[in-house]
Amino acid sequence: MKILVTGAYGMLGVNLIKELVDREAEVVAFDCSSKIPKALNILPIDFFKGSILKKSDLKKAIKGCDAVIHTAAMVKTWPTRSTDFNEVNVVGTENLIEIALEAGIQKFIYVGSTSSFNFGTLKKPGTEKSPFKGFHYGLDYIDSKFYAQELVLNAVLHSGLPALVINPTYMIGPYDTRPGSGRLLLSFYKGQLKFLPPGGKNFVHTRDVAIAIANALTIGKVGACYIAGHENLSYNEFMQKAAKVLKIKPYGIRLPAFLLKLVGVISHLVANLLGRKPILSFPVAKIACDKQYFSPQKAVRELNMPQTPIETAMEEACDWFRTNGYCEEVSHSENTISKQPLETANYEG
Repeated sequence: MKILVTGAYGMLGVNLIKELVDREAEVVAFDCSSKIPKALNILPIDFFKGSILKKSDLKKAIKGCDAVIHTAAMVKTWPTRSTDFNEVNVVGTENLIEIALEAGIQKFIYVGSTSSFNFGTLKKPGTEKSPFKGFHYGLDYIDSKFYAQELVLNAVLHSGLPALVINPTYMIGPYDTRPGSGRLLLSFYKGQLKFLPPGGKNFVHTRDVAIAIANALTIGKVGACYIAGHENLSYNEFMQKAAKVLKIKPYGIRLPAFLLKLVGVISHLVANLLGRKPILSFPVAKIACDKQYFSPQKAVRELNMPQTPIETAMEEACDWFRTNGYCEEVSHSENTISKQPLETANYEG
């Protein structure tokens, strides 16, 4: 099988391509960047520099492919509102759907977000049947991912697109070059995370998500959505686990929700006045106060998705960060206050 992977140079893209190559698939790595990750440079794959906003690029890249895995997306929480989110996440997905239909693709996998479903509690976590209620956060990223998912599912119903959706939760793992979600772990390691939000998330090893996606190429049900996650943890519980993995003393003051939201409001207003990125925006503060818990059981059951311990994901992420120069030697007895102490609460899942 020959597979086009968009957003190939992100953390999920790299883990996914390594998994596909291990399964002897032919891969076309499609990305807008010219900087190819070292982990991919050594693999027997084809590279294509292009934009999902250019149909001509997509037509060239998709030629001869049997399947498409669409991971490319604009993932930011500031600015909270921007037409760029709709352009990249919605229009880009619409372009790819059109080109995939023209090419007669056998399988189309869209990598969405769990933000497209409503979260639940530890006793009753959110599922693929939980309706979207994310508009109240006021983030175009979250809204655009929901709209893009709806485009894919509508194309299944009305155009016969052989597609399904994978919705990862908060991923932890190696090859996080930005870094993205791994910033939470890095900030903790460096002694910069002075305050812990009262909320929580569902955390998952990136490789488990990659395996679920690869499995979905052959056993995933067309028209279905799959929450690709693992363990529901409060931020405090996550940091307790991280402290054991990193062999450091747990630290961080747990802020009450009202105080965190107040900081978010003030920081957001100041940022708008000064025209700069806030330490903590109000939408992110609201997200950090919510316990966004989900059930991955459908993906485990129907896609044979592994459930690797989060501690293993932390270890592999930290090993990769150290090997690639992201970790500075720090003294955790003399932690310095981070310039962005709460930014790591950003939504990434």
